[in-house]
Amino acid sequence: VIANDISPEMLRRARTRHLGHSVRWVPGPAEALCLPAGSVDRVVCFQCFPHFDDPREVLARFRGMLRPDGLLAIGHFASRRRINRIHSEAESPVARDLIPPAREMRRLLRDAGFRVESLVSDPDSYWLLARHDGHDAASR
Repeated sequence: VIANDISPEMLRRARTRHLGHSVRWVPGPAEALCLPAGSVDRVVCFQCFPHFDDPREVLARFRGMLRPDGLLAIGHFASRRRINRIHSEAESPVARDLIPPAREMRRLLRDAGFRVESLVSDPDSYWLLARHDGHDAASR
């Protein structure tokens, strides 16, 4: 398990949850994660996707580190609509940190080499599951 967060404080808090010794703690932006190609089975983005500066870049990076047929999960404990409203009404840097509409999100994932298996935004949550399409990035 590789735990990554841009906030060292969030990683410190996560360490207190006794996740065991098999966790590698990596501070810094997800866009800077440098893992060997095909080296992970799953990537989980929890409560963070709208905060990536360049979703295309981070999705390409995630796809590169995933093994063929690996899974990408994006989750939030609020609906897309609620997250976007909270962020857009904020007087801070997060005002532009929005989750794209379903059609655009599916396109972003397809362009990055993923197949969307499910996308649900209900009143209480947002969950997306996509799979590495298994094709070589050079052949795309």
